[in-house]
Amino acid sequence: MMRRPALVCAWLLLGLSWCVQAATISGPTTSTTGTFTLTWPSGYHLRTEYGSWQFSGTTSQAFTNLPSGEYRFRLHTCYQESEPGGPTLTFCPYDSASLKVVVVTRDAEPAIVSTSAAGTTAYRADVSLRGSATIEVPIQVLPGINGFAPSLSLRYDSARSGDVTDFYTAEDTLGYGWHLAGSSVITRCRGGLSGAPKPLLDTGDRLCLDGQPLKLISGSYWSSGAEYRTEAQSFVKVINMGTWFEVWHPDGRVARYGDTTDSQVIASGRFQQVSAWAGARPTYLWAVRQVTNGFGDTMTYAYDRFDPYGMVQLKSISYGGATVELKYGPRADLANVQIGPAVTYIWRQAYLHTIRVKMNGVNVREYRLDSNLNGGRMRLERIQECGYDIGGTTATCLNPLTVAWTAISGAASPISVTTFTDGLGAITQFLYTAITTSSNPTSYAEAPFGSTIAVANTGARAIAVVSEIRRSDGLTSAGRRSTTFAYKGLAYASTLNRGFLGFYEVRARDLQSGVYTYTQTRLDFPLAGVVSQRRQFTGG
Repeated sequence: MMRRPALVCAWLLLGLSWCVQAATISGPTTSTTGTFTLTWPSGYHLRTEYGSWQFSGTTSQAFTNLPSGEYRFRLHTCYQESEPGGPTLTFCPYDSASLKVVVVTRDAEPAIVSTSAAGTTAYRADVSLRGSATIEVPIQVLPGINGFAPSLSLRYDSARSGDVTDFYTAEDTLGYGWHLAGSSVITRCRGGLSGAPKPLLDTGDRLCLDGQPLKLISGSYWSSGAEYRTEAQSFVKVINMGTWFEVWHPDGRVARYGDTTDSQVIASGRFQQVSAWAGARPTYLWAVRQVTNGFGDTMTYAYDRFDPYGMVQLKSISYGGATVELKYGPRADLANVQIGPAVTYIWRQAYLHTIRVKMNGVNVREYRLDSNLNGGRMRLERIQECGYDIGGTTATCLNPLTVAWTAISGAASPISVTTFTDGLGAITQFLYTAITTSSNPTSYAEAPFGSTIAVANTGARAIAVVSEIRRSDGLTSAGRRSTTFAYKGLAYASTLNRGFLGFYEVRARDLQSGVYTYTQTRLDFPLAGVVSQRRQFTGG
C-alpha cells in the first residue's frame, strides 16, 4: 500500500510510531430527498459510523432515496509502525477523526394542535403479570374485504427495554418501551440455547418468530424445506423456502417473510481490522412481506432498507384500496447494538412521527406522535388522533393523549411512564418499586397455592415493577380508584436465552372493594407465562 502525505504522527513505546492521515468528507449536511453525493481524497475507504465499511478505489459515493434518519460517515485511514533503522509497516485499521453527518428529513412532522373537538382517543392501561406497566392505543385502520385488515396499535411495556437487550434487536422506532405492534419478523436468536446470548450469524443460531424460538419438526434446521413450530404451541407452521420463509396460520392465512430484497436484512460487514465476510453475507432478519387469507385477499408490507446500519423500517401496508403509511424523522440518541461475533452492529437512526390511513390515496385519519429529546433520549410525549374531511385535505383533531415520565431509584431501567392522561383529562398513574436479584420489598408471606417450586434454567433479575396503579374514578377531578400489586419471591429470567419470565405468583388488591386476587403463572418452558391458578378473597 502506498504511503500517503499529510500524516499526523505520535511516538509510542519502544520507538514505534503511528500516523493517521487527516482528511475530510465533502457533501451536504441535510437532505429532503435522501439523494446526495459525498466526495473525499483518493486512497481512502468510506464507511458509515455504527455500520460497515467498504473498500473504495474512487473518490465519491452517490446515495439515492435514503429513508429519513441521521447518517454518519468516516474515512477508513492508515497508520505506520517503524523501529529506528528498521522497516516501516503500514496498516489500515483506524477511522479518520473527521466525522460527516447528513440528516435526511423526507417527511415533515405534523404539529400537535389545540382543539375544542369532543371526545378522546381510545386506549387501555394495565399491569402485566410480569409486573410491568402496559398501555395500548389501537390504530383505527379501514375495514378490509372479508374483514381482512391489519391489526395495529401503539404499545408500551415498561419491561420492553430488557426484552430488546435479551434478544439483541435494535431499539424501537419510538423507544423507551413504546413500539408499533402489528407487523411480524423472523430473526436469528439463541432462544433455548446455552452460552452467549447474541446470535453468532452462523448455522449454530436458532430462528425466532416474533421472539418465539422455532423448533425443528422435519428436515435439517437451516436447509430449504425444513419445517418448524413455535416452541410455545401456537399451531403456526413455518417452512424454510431457501432464502425466505412461509408461515401458515390456523385460520388459513399464509404469510411470506423476506421474499424480496427490501424485506430482509443482511449482516453488512465488520469494523476496522476484522476481515470482511468470507463468501455471502448472512441474513439475520426476515420481515413479513405479504399475507394472503383463505379467500385470496392479500395484504402487502413495504419497507425502507439501509444495509450499512442493518435496518429495515416499515413504510406502508396496503390491502384492497386502503393503505397505512408510516413517516419517520432523524434521531441520533441511540447506541448501536452488537448482533454477532467480533464487531458487527445494527443501529436505529430514525423515529416514527406519523401514522396515516388512506383510501384510494385520499387521507382519512392520522396519528401524530410527538417525541422530544429529554435527558439524552427521545421520549414519546403526546399522541394526537386526527380525522380528515371527505376530500382528505382538512384535518380535525382530538385533544392528545399525554405521556409523563419518571426516574425510578435503584432500577436497572430507570425511566418509565408515570402518568398517561387522555383528551378529557382522565389520568392513569403508575407507581414503581425496584426489585434486586436478592431482595423484593413487595414480597408477601401468605401462600394460597402452597410452597414455591424451584424452576430449572432460571436466575434472578433486577427489575422495576408496578406496585400501584391509580385511575381517575370519574366522580371528581381528584378522585382515584387504586389497585396495589405485590410479587412473590424474586423476578426470574431464563438462563437459556429465552428472556425475562416473570414471577411465580402475583397478588393484586383493589383498595376500594377490598378484594384480593392471587394469580400463579408457569415459569417452565414451553408454558412460561401461562396462568395455572387464580384465587380471590375478600377482607384483610
